[in-house]
Amino acid sequence: MVLTGNPVLDALRAHPPEAAANQKRHAILVTVHRQETVDDRAKLAQVLAALERLGREHVVEWPVHPRTRNKVAEMGLVFPSTIQVSDPLGHREFLAKLAVAKFVITDSGGVQEESAILGTPCLTVRNHTERPETIEAGVGLMAHPDASQILEAAREILRDWSRFARPVPHVYGDGRAGEKIAEACVDWLAERAPREMPVRERVAT
Repeated sequence: MVLTGNPVLDALRAHPPEAAANQKRHAILVTVHRQETVDDRAKLAQVLAALERLGREHVVEWPVHPRTRNKVAEMGLVFPSTIQVSDPLGHREFLAKLAVAKFVITDSGGVQEESAILGTPCLTVRNHTERPETIEAGVGLMAHPDASQILEAAREILRDWSRFARPVPHVYGDGRAGEKIAEACVDWLAERAPREMPVRERVAT
């Protein structure tokens, strides 16, 4: 086994979005699209209810994934009028918003990683997450897809925002994951080559 770190950190260090001063962070950013969330009408309705309530007191921006938009329409639900709904963003545009958001509400694994690196508090709307390091590092919370739990977690983050708003890139390595992966591949190929060479020679003869 070779421990390399996470290439997400490499990518963000190579192309960092422009961060905002803490006092200028202003919006709650949302991205919800996982099948386990949006294919379940009850869960999706709970998420929408929580966002409707948050939108009464805060700017809530949701660049909506096409799958989520389709499911909202298919299930006879509506996006809350209290939030700002827009078309999907490209990855760089999304990262630019993530870097200046007050916090993010998401069910995405990748966004959990990116927010931890950028110092944006993360509220993960899942029953379980394969990225527990963000919770363990104290830069995010997890809430079940239930309106009351989402609102409770959001209020906790806002009450003690500076405690959650800390970049913790070190949990993903030193920013050299790609280099280490390439080196490991070269070493693996070098180890195999001497053993395979006699086989090729026998085939040639």
